[in-house]
Amino acid sequence: MANDTGGNSEDAVVQRRVDPVESEVNYQVLETVAEAEGVEITDLPSIYRRIGNIVDDLFSEPPVSEAQVAVTFTFHGYRITAEQRGTITLRRIDHDIRTVD
Repeated sequence: MANDTGGNSEDAVVQRRVDPVESEVNYQVLETVAEAEGVEITDLPSIYRRIGNIVDDLFSEPPVSEAQVAVTFTFHGYRITAEQRGTITLRRIDHDIRTVD
């Protein structure tokens, strides 16, 4: 489940703990963005066209846990960080930044 830890919608932070299952993390990122936006996943642009399988790869062949690897990228007006330990954090950067396929 997503947890809104921000003060208002302009600077809201959403965090979700996910099960880092190989090849499903990109989808879980999309679910988190869709929930934060109040839209269906199908309303969002393709995440694969923007970042490929970078996030999925982090969990399919993870480095040692001591590395504490995190991948950060921008998608659909959010700065998103996916951490090796299974946390996805969304930070709204500009609600006017939207990409449409």
